[in-house]
Amino acid sequence: MSRTTLSVCIPTYNRKELLAATIVSIISQIPFDLRDSIEIVVSDNASNDGTEELVSELKRDYANIVYYKWPENRGPDRNYLKVIELASGEYCWFFGSDDIMLPGSMEKVLSLISTQPSDIVLFDRSISDSALATPPEVTSWTDLETNVTFHTIKQREKFFDYIDACTSLGGFFSFLSVIIFRKVLWDAVPNKDRFAGSAYVHVHALFAMMAEGCQFSYYKDPLVLCRMGNDTFCPDQSWESIYKRVKLDIDGYHQIVLYTFGTDSYLSRKFIKKLEAMLPIGKLVGIRTYLKVKEKAHPINNLLLNLGYYRTNAKITVLSKIKEIIRPIRKKIGL
Repeated sequence: MSRTTLSVCIPTYNRKELLAATIVSIISQIPFDLRDSIEIVVSDNASNDGTEELVSELKRDYANIVYYKWPENRGPDRNYLKVIELASGEYCWFFGSDDIMLPGSMEKVLSLISTQPSDIVLFDRSISDSALATPPEVTSWTDLETNVTFHTIKQREKFFDYIDACTSLGGFFSFLSVIIFRKVLWDAVPNKDRFAGSAYVHVHALFAMMAEGCQFSYYKDPLVLCRMGNDTFCPDQSWESIYKRVKLDIDGYHQIVLYTFGTDSYLSRKFIKKLEAMLPIGKLVGIRTYLKVKEKAHPINNLLLNLGYYRTNAKITVLSKIKEIIRPIRKKIGL
């Protein structure tokens, strides 16, 4: 085991105030006698809000902080890769720069990686509003009733069952702050920047680890408190922003699955079937109805057709047409 057991890896950009709360929540849970073996790594995507000065202040209380600042913003994906490159721990824990570590989470993770080590560990989360003013609500990525552990090649059927049980992209690593993994396997993944620009470069690396064969564990315990309504990739609730966010999810995951697991493998087909089942029909109908475009064919239809999601495309086309018919009637009667 390396001298550093765990690296808590935080990619950030212009989130000084939120980052301060995040790091304080982490430091408060690190036992004093383990401070040399748990590092906090911050990769700063050229922030101009005083993030560098903040980290310098925090290092006075916790010296084991590694900080790197890009000379210019390189986008989220390259920042994700950089923060793991900087880490020296046996395990890395991705951590969003606006999330809060829930009480007891550090102890839980340290216990698991020392007594029940897996190569990739995924947890659930709790959610609140962007100001953390609403009571926390535990959300789950799956409909599983218990924790699961399996080897992705030696126990293939359990892997298939896990895919079937997932109800959210979070079960496939879309949310950073609940992912812990063994760094040596991450480092062995070639072409980790293959999907830079997708916002899911980390998903490719983790899927590649699974494709090669690794021990995966999913625990239903929430590790962090997530601020909802604070999505970097959807800064407002305009239909244009929602479309871009949904397109990132649909297109990114589809391409990564095919590249990583093969274009005609049973595993890829199973993933693709599940991804289509997870599509947010309500948002797709809203995009189709309210996002006005000059092109004859709507971009959301083109996206679905290009990916082979013919049934979903037909469904949202019909539903959006029904909505267009009903909308003036509802308006006329005051609904």
